[in-house]
Amino acid sequence: QDRSNPNDYPTYNYYLQEENGQDRFVLSARKYGKDPRKSKYIISMDPNQVTRRGSGYYGSVESNFVGTKFTIFDRGPKRTPGINPEDERRVLGVVVYEPTVNSTYGSYRKMTALLPNLYKGKDSDGNPLVERWDQVYDMRDMHLLTSKLPEYKKMKDGKMHYCYKWGGRVKLPSTKNFQLVLHGNQDAVVQLFGKMGPNIYACDFTYPLSAHQAFAIAMTSIDSKLCMMF
Repeated sequence: QDRSNPNDYPTYNYYLQEENGQDRFVLSARKYGKDPRKSKYIISMDPNQVTRRGSGYYGSVESNFVGTKFTIFDRGPKRTPGINPEDERRVLGVVVYEPTVNSTYGSYRKMTALLPNLYKGKDSDGNPLVERWDQVYDMRDMHLLTSKLPEYKKMKDGKMHYCYKWGGRVKLPSTKNFQLVLHGNQDAVVQLFGKMGPNIYACDFTYPLSAHQAFAIAMTSIDSKLCMMF
């Protein structure tokens, strides 16, 4: 997280840690727009020009009003009368949040991610997969990821806490920390995201996620949500 410009939204940079210890830049993201009702993030391959008009523009993430649902798009243009349907932006995933589960000694975030596994995100009849799930909960041609259930156990302070096994990757507690698993298999972790230090997070992922999808899902966790504030 880069907050070097206090007059602008912070920029979030995603780096891949090489075996030689060097960091290789992958993607950047920055919140944009003045609409207080929604959160929108630009994702770019150019950390110096995180805009829709920039040559590195790679996609976006957009929320609904209360922050319970985020949609991940690729770099295509929005649907308008002059746009060829084959060129319009595709939905790469949807992240749905439930209110944070709180207790006296901790909390954890409940979330679900839907990932179309067809290139255009449509079925054989041309219907958008995500819209089909919204209407009838039809999961054909989609991957379903859910938040891993944390353990609730006694820690060194003698109190009960929600906790995950991070394998040393995450150092600090945060309500933004999460792990996603394949639906129905709590052992199949496909993404972990958690705080390592001030403004530094770990974001590890594997199939069926791409770097674009994993980074976008991480941005939805970082975003402030009205549904989490009660």
